[in-house]
Amino acid sequence: QGGAPSGQTGQSARVIGGRLELRDAVVRDVTSFAYALAVDSGIAVLRSVVLSGNASRGAALGVGNGDVDIEDLVAVGNRNTFDYEGGAVFVLGIGSSRVVRSTFMCNTASLGAAVSFRGRTGTLGASASLLVDDSTFESNVGNAVFSPEPVSVEIRRSRFVGNQSETDGTALVSGGPLLVSDSTFVANTAVGGGGAMYIRGTGSRRIVDSTFTCNRTNGRGGAIEDGGIREVEAAAFALHEHRELRGRS
Repeated sequence: QGGAPSGQTGQSARVIGGRLELRDAVVRDVTSFAYALAVDSGIAVLRSVVLSGNASRGAALGVGNGDVDIEDLVAVGNRNTFDYEGGAVFVLGIGSSRVVRSTFMCNTASLGAAVSFRGRTGTLGASASLLVDDSTFESNVGNAVFSPEPVSVEIRRSRFVGNQSETDGTALVSGGPLLVSDSTFVANTAVGGGGAMYIRGTGSRRIVDSTFTCNRTNGRGGAIEDGGIREVEAAAFALHEHRELRGRS
């Protein structure tokens, strides 16, 4: 527990088969060939932690075959230098992960600039799930939340503002069961399809009491490119641009 050194080259912490717990800590300016913080086959518990300015070939926090329990995280300016997944947080999950009351700003990765979440291949990852609650994703470059596999994702009471992506789904990419409620998506821009969200795969998909405004894409779906949303309830859509079709939706 406790703070990690600033400006350190290499991993500031690595846990194998156990629990990494940080409270009231700052991890910043770490340059690493892997992750600034790494957990293999365990859980990462973060409370009131700042991840700032870390640059590595993985995310600032990387968890493999495990889960995260995060509250009150501030992740700013973290960068994946390997042109791959995860700028701030990468999880290869096997159980329930949660991100609560957290802020992600100006993080960069090819995919999942703020959070990249996958389920482990096989039966261990079949029940993997991610909850994002009361959190803000702003000005990240790369998908803010990237979860392309058939794992369960719930987004509630969260804000996605001014994120950018060179691929599909600037704010959210989902490949499994999805529930989005009481959330806001504003001025997100994608080069591919889905200015705010790109949805594929199978499972139930619901959008409830959420607002989509001024999102843009060069492909299809100014707000959402959808492979099968089952239910939209009390959602508002305004002024979305999809250039491929030269229109608004």
